[in-house]
Amino acid sequence: MAVDFRLPSDEPVWFGRYFEGHVKLALGVAIERFLSHEDKLGFEFFLERKVTVGEIIKTRVIQKPMGWRYQPLAHGKKPCPCPMCIQPGGFGTASLKEKREYRFSRNQAREILLTSDDDNELVYALERMKGKWRRESPDYLARLLESSDEYVLYALVELLAEYRHPRAREYLKILAKGEDEDASALARECLAAGRVVDD
Repeated sequence: MAVDFRLPSDEPVWFGRYFEGHVKLALGVAIERFLSHEDKLGFEFFLERKVTVGEIIKTRVIQKPMGWRYQPLAHGKKPCPCPMCIQPGGFGTASLKEKREYRFSRNQAREILLTSDDDNELVYALERMKGKWRRESPDYLARLLESSDEYVLYALVELLAEYRHPRAREYLKILAKGEDEDASALARECLAAGRVVDD
């Protein structure tokens, strides 16, 4: 459905592309800027108040789908199934998660963690290893403590938090002092919450 409504040209609105900062402008000026762009995909107008009943002109059925599923110009490109790119509740999220989860076995994931230098592959492998409490040593993860990739480090912390081995606590203490703010903050949180137990 579409709702048509009319606002005065001097109505203040926030205007900009969905992935950029927005500026506050008079609606008339914002419309002029929008119309002057050759590529009009992704522009937004935000109103800081409710549209009143008196401003609504009509409602109508839209005859065909509008917009995009993932982002502008995404047609023909496979969406990334990594946990950083998947939007909760987004189009096709469930099937993307399923593809990610069953892309390889846990044994294959472990081998990747021991040998691969591809950060994206390492994140997938770390995600694949999650979901089960472990009492064995996490020594096979030791080399990842030196990673400079923020996503690898964050996924590593989440996986180590599932271990019930003293070495996992040692590794989390190392990560808690690391340079990546998000990973170190999560490591400190896991340690403080006692999510890693020294059995």
